[in-house]
Amino acid sequence: MLTSMGLNVVTADPFVSIVLSARMFREQFMKERLKPVVQSTAMADSGNIFSNIVPWNVHGAIFAATLGLGTAVWAPYTFTAYLTPIVTFIMVYVYYLRKDRLADDEDPVQVYGAELSDDELPETWELA
Repeated sequence: MLTSMGLNVVTADPFVSIVLSARMFREQFMKERLKPVVQSTAMADSGNIFSNIVPWNVHGAIFAATLGLGTAVWAPYTFTAYLTPIVTFIMVYVYYLRKDRLADDEDPVQVYGAELSDDELPETWELA
C-alpha cells in the first residue's frame, strides 16, 4: 500500500500506481496464497484514494482547478484520503491473521489468472 501511495506521488497518475504496484507484488500475494480480493482492495484503496491530495497528480489538479483552491487549503479536510488506507491496512491484516487464503487444492495461478506477456497486451489504439 505504501508503494502504491509512493508511486502516486512519483508518477502523478493513480492508475499507473495501482497497476505497477499490483504487478510488482502479484507473485508475493500468490506465494502467500492470499485471495485476489485482498490485493485488489489494498492497491485500489491506497492508490486511488490518496491521489486527490497530491497537487501534481491528475485528481489533485482536477480538484484544485474545480474548487479554485490550492491543495494545501483543502487537503486537511479530506478525511477519506487518510482514513481509507488505515482502515484497509487493518482489514488486510485481519484477513492475513484469519488465514483467509486460497484452499490448498486451488492453484494460485489459475485463481489470479495467467499474467499477460508484453506481446499479449492490447495496443493503445485498441483500448479506445
